[in-house]
Amino acid sequence: MFLTILIWAVVLTLGSSQSVNDCPAAIPKDTHLQVHGGLCYQFVLTPHKTHTDAKKACEANGGTLAIVSSKAIQDYIYDQVLHTYKSAYGKFWIGLDDIATEDAFVWEDGSAFSYENFAPGQGSQNTSLAGHVTHPNEDCVLIDASDHGRWHDYPCDRSSFLFVTTVEAHSYICQYAPAGITQAPATTIIFVT
Repeated sequence: MFLTILIWAVVLTLGSSQSVNDCPAAIPKDTHLQVHGGLCYQFVLTPHKTHTDAKKACEANGGTLAIVSSKAIQDYIYDQVLHTYKSAYGKFWIGLDDIATEDAFVWEDGSAFSYENFAPGQGSQNTSLAGHVTHPNEDCVLIDASDHGRWHDYPCDRSSFLFVTTVEAHSYICQYAPAGITQAPATTIIFVT
């Protein structure tokens, strides 16, 4: 006589393989949208925008400029800029600034500022030997692909030199939370004889 025991187990499978279809509906599902580390990243190469306008564009779709809070995120973004988008000389706004208080950099989403990748003489290293800030009007941060992906602080909207004013418009990277996590129940049947 065979004894058959039927065991049913319900296993919830979390959507570990997210796709661009999980990104917010308002974002175009094209080659400039990618998913990494559970977040959606939109690489906007054109049209170039000032930091202020880039920030507004990301917010209009429910996101922020990219929060590069770790070396892993930095490496991912830099790799995409170089290899996927072939932008070895591009500059991309990210969600970091010191607009409120000079030399007190904050992420747009309020997360802790612990990782940084500033080039020498930029950002928090932007002081003279006497301790004075050397670029007080450069409050917004971008990733500069031509400088190995290091960060540079620039004027957020316009820069002036002598009598020439230039609009600081660059590419940018938006970051979005996925629209939802897919959960699919699976049934496992085990036969023991």
